[in-house]
Amino acid sequence: MKILQLTCLLVLTASAGCRCSTGNVQAAKPEFTISPAMLNLGDVYVGHSVSGPVEVANIGNASGSLDVTVGDPFAADTSSLEVGRGDRRNVTVTFTAVTPGDVNGTLKIGSTDVAVSARGLAVPECALPKICEETHFDFETKQCVTRQLPENASCESSCVAAGVCVSGECVGSFRNCEDHDACTVESCSLVDGCHHTPKVCPAPTNPCQVATCDASSGCGVTNADDGILCGPDECKALTVDVCISGTCVTRSRHASGRCSNTWAATSPPGRGGAAIAFDEVHQRTILFGGFNNDTWENDGTAWRQRFPADAPSPRTSHSMTWDPVRHRIVLFGGQSSGGQSLADTWEWDGTTWTERTPLTSPPARNSHAMSFDAVRGRMVLFGGRDGNVSVYQHLGDTWEWDGTTWRDRTPATSPPARRVTAMAFDPAAKRIVLFGGFFDNAGSISFLDDTWEWDGVNWQQRTAATSPMSRGAHTMTYDPVRHRVVLF
Repeated sequence: MKILQLTCLLVLTASAGCRCSTGNVQAAKPEFTISPAMLNLGDVYVGHSVSGPVEVANIGNASGSLDVTVGDPFAADTSSLEVGRGDRRNVTVTFTAVTPGDVNGTLKIGSTDVAVSARGLAVPECALPKICEETHFDFETKQCVTRQLPENASCESSCVAAGVCVSGECVGSFRNCEDHDACTVESCSLVDGCHHTPKVCPAPTNPCQVATCDASSGCGVTNADDGILCGPDECKALTVDVCISGTCVTRSRHASGRCSNTWAATSPPGRGGAAIAFDEVHQRTILFGGFNNDTWENDGTAWRQRFPADAPSPRTSHSMTWDPVRHRIVLFGGQSSGGQSLADTWEWDGTTWTERTPLTSPPARNSHAMSFDAVRGRMVLFGGRDGNVSVYQHLGDTWEWDGTTWRDRTPATSPPARRVTAMAFDPAAKRIVLFGGFFDNAGSISFLDDTWEWDGVNWQQRTAATSPMSRGAHTMTYDPVRHRVVLF
């Protein structure tokens, strides 16, 4: 707005009067700049808070005030801001994590919107300590810390009466879990007390008898139902062995139960680049792909081809891993028969395959590695080769699948890009272990012999006194009996 200003000059002479002039000047008003336009507060564990500033500068020629608002779970340290001419003031925004996951919001300062974001992290669960120890997660070091209870501290529990800690061991009397049932095995858990597990009686050597158990006398045997098979089921044979009154006898096979001579596969045909994983719920080993899209299962005795209602397309060099939390085998990516890398996610539930369509997903790749992080309940994917057929690139990114979507992790340190590496989860160390792999360097293959560990936040390179020689396309798994990660 411009105003007319009258200026009178008084001249001290007898004949002089008042001389006036006009001029245009700018009215006084505030003018604000706000930075940054987007504020990312980073990661913080559930139950904890993180803060960051947004600066408001007044570059106008008058003081001014602004209203400040932001929605939960974000909070601002003020609801209004007074900024003097030429001054700078900060609005502190605080995020308090309530649940794990990414959170976005809008900070409104006057008529200006500032995008704010943060991520809540699930607090890792520490392993159950010994009875004379206590364990907690240290948020500063991001590690589980265990300390021994003081001498003579009480260690009474569901299994120990009048117990005290002596040199780290609980000394007391064990509670009696006896239920006077010969068909159960008694045990005690520090968490929920006595357990009575049904006794597994040994199978009899006679195929026409079955094991039984009586609460007073214990294990025994009884005759199997008449008519059940007690020999091989050869549908081309004219006779069949069946149980009659606890004895295996031969009887003629009915005409409707005979078959003609036909060819039928009894094991998966030869292949390369297939993937295999164990279904812990159905106790079956599942094999898929290898430039095919056939699904096979093995029960420890024989292979059987499954014919699910839906299945992934033919592929090779994909990855499959069992998810014990959601009871699914998860498959990702691979290479099609035409040489294209794939970026689809599938799950096997014991009956059929179901394609998942998450909002975010890793880029197409093959020859990558996957392993399930049992401490944090996430499927972890690393590396591989991208989908460019003519000039492919090796990848060194880390992704996590939570059963709903994939999330790109950006750790401060990470293994160099590679493919055909191997990973396995070590529950004793609560880490995923990665070893080796290779990458193409100016037309030649460079093999790696480095060892890395993923703790859910960052990769850390480990240096051992002895180490396997450099290699790629190897395999690793965890031996729960000897508590070792085994590589071959």
